[in-house]
Amino acid sequence: MNFILMDPMGETSRSDDPAAIDVLLAQLDSTDQEHTDVAVRTADGWTISAYRSGNVVFENVEARSSVPRHIKRLPREEIGRGCGCWRLPAGLNGV
Repeated sequence: MNFILMDPMGETSRSDDPAAIDVLLAQLDSTDQEHTDVAVRTADGWTISAYRSGNVVFENVEARSSVPRHIKRLPREEIGRGCGCWRLPAGLNGV
């Protein structure tokens, strides 16, 4: 699946390689107080924003009725591997 990656400076790129997510998450180590997160967005609008603290926000930016889901202190490995980032976690489909 092709997805859009946003780095801490707001620059975007496209990729279909899941390994690109690990590279993106590694950029969290260089965030500052103004540039605090990275994000991955799928073609259907699902977006995962990750912060250095491990906080994560899941939301569908294309759906008006979508309610952001917040997860606190998720280990970085779980953000990239467990959540899949290019797949929605169980239970969030169609929300």
